[in-house]
Amino acid sequence: VEACKLAESLILNCMGKIDAVIPPILTLIVNRFRSNPPTKDYCRSEFLKCVANCLYYNPVGAASALEQNGATNEVFQIWLAALRAREEATEEQPGGEKTHFKAVHDKKVCILGLSSLLRVPIASLPPAIQAGMNVIVQSIMELLQDIEVEKTRKDDDKHDDDDGGDDDEGGI
Repeated sequence: VEACKLAESLILNCMGKIDAVIPPILTLIVNRFRSNPPTKDYCRSEFLKCVANCLYYNPVGAASALEQNGATNEVFQIWLAALRAREEATEEQPGGEKTHFKAVHDKKVCILGLSSLLRVPIASLPPAIQAGMNVIVQSIMELLQDIEVEKTRKDDDKHDDDDGGDDDEGGI
């Protein structure tokens, strides 16, 4: 997980300077998914955010690296399933809370990675991505909606805190 965070920092701070590093990063991630798949949702999310950062850095190069590893379909299936994964429903969360990409930052990273594919001519993308482009766009829209819901929830919480808090106290 820490390596993914360091890779994110490297990728985002060295735009245009580390093209040669992107394929090895993706190869490491693919090998990890294949040899010892992460069992914790948080860990899986960090690996997938690293894929998103690589796509953001260079969508054609990253997609090509995934394709050379024979992992394009595999990685996108894992990623898109993770975007939709939810815990069991509760009274507070009738639809169930998301298991992956819970923080707004995580959602934004996914949006940037997935939307970077939209900048690329469709013919330049691997067939697996071409075939799933409608699911990618749908996932971007769902992430944007999730961010809006989170923003509304935080605004509501802030307003609840700002009302004086005397409702539960029964005081004067």
